[in-house]
Amino acid sequence: VHSPGLKKFAIGFFVVALGLSVRTLGASAQMTASGMDSAQMQSRQALMSWMKGTELEARPSGPEPQFDDNLRLLGAAWYGELCIACHGPQGDGNGRWASRLFPPPRDFTKGIYEFRSTPTGALPTDEDIWKVVSDGLHGTAMVPWITFSEDDRWALVAYVESFSPRFAHEARRTAVNVTTPPPETPQLLAQGQKLFGDAGCTDCHGASGLGDGPSSSHLADTAGRPIRPLDFSSGVFRRGASMDDIFLTLRTGLDGTPMPSYADSLTADQTWALAAYVRGLIAKPGPDRSATFSAMAAEARGQERMGMMIDMPGMGRIPMCRDNRAPRRHVRRSR
Repeated sequence: VHSPGLKKFAIGFFVVALGLSVRTLGASAQMTASGMDSAQMQSRQALMSWMKGTELEARPSGPEPQFDDNLRLLGAAWYGELCIACHGPQGDGNGRWASRLFPPPRDFTKGIYEFRSTPTGALPTDEDIWKVVSDGLHGTAMVPWITFSEDDRWALVAYVESFSPRFAHEARRTAVNVTTPPPETPQLLAQGQKLFGDAGCTDCHGASGLGDGPSSSHLADTAGRPIRPLDFSSGVFRRGASMDDIFLTLRTGLDGTPMPSYADSLTADQTWALAAYVRGLIAKPGPDRSATFSAMAAEARGQERMGMMIDMPGMGRIPMCRDNRAPRRHVRRSR
């Protein structure tokens, strides 16, 4: 499925990255010439934008399909083609590339997800996982599979959920209510700055939000692996850097990490104030329209490039022309 040689990966990545760097007009002309429809053109352009740092916001165009055995079988085939190199054949995050990735690939067998719209401790919605598959996670090797059909992405969701018994046995929770954000006024930012200290955010993220708080050096995830608080100045927010995204992270927490939910300790209005202040800590471009990027930002972009390099064989074979050839079936072995 993927070439075992790093050199071959690097060459393939360079070739495809060079092709994807063509200006939008030229790319559109090429896509039209190859018979792509407008949706396929848009998905390719979205992938190119993601590579340049744009945050995607894919939404399903219709209701999700029934998660039956046929859909899971399709998902298993795509998983074997596209996901196994990082997440492993058993879905436990022990793929052959896992040791080179930070943060490490998700262990699907635990059923614990950071990026959810549901309360802390709850399973994500199906659409939560679909959005991660579609939008990718900036700062990680999880690239967006936006060039695949929506049903293919739903198939991956159905199969990924089958790794954990939680999805078969636990009741699903409804999404957290995201109220309308207020204007980002100086008064709101001042309130958020006070809450940043009062809520204990400085313990991990530091007084200036640089990820250098007194607790930052000895934090770990639930698997005992070291984890670093986000340097907000980097602007690399895995869920996204919009007010809504940060509000949702504060309300839901990031399960499996030290980042708690503030749903019980902050009102919705206070949460918006804190979200506004956090967003205000993102480094702004100077007069020359450049920004000084942190070491964390540089490492994050490196992980994204690594993910593109790993996944280019799959993306290059299938995406933009909607290759409908069935993927090779991957059968999960029992433990």
